[in-house]
Amino acid sequence: MSGEQDRDPPSEAIDAQLRRAFDDVLSEDVPDRFLQLIEDLKKTDKGADDPEGSPQ
Repeated sequence: MSGEQDRDPPSEAIDAQLRRAFDDVLSEDVPDRFLQLIEDLKKTDKGADDPEGSPQ
């Protein structure tokens, strides 16, 4: 026997709770500070790809 048919009710309840918790986290907005850090990293990365923008 294998798969979800073998699961006991407590395991199913735990699975359902974990799914709800992860869904809640996924629906949260990304903090502005993280968005700014991502933008800064993109700019830094773009500058590294530009040979004229890098110091020699």
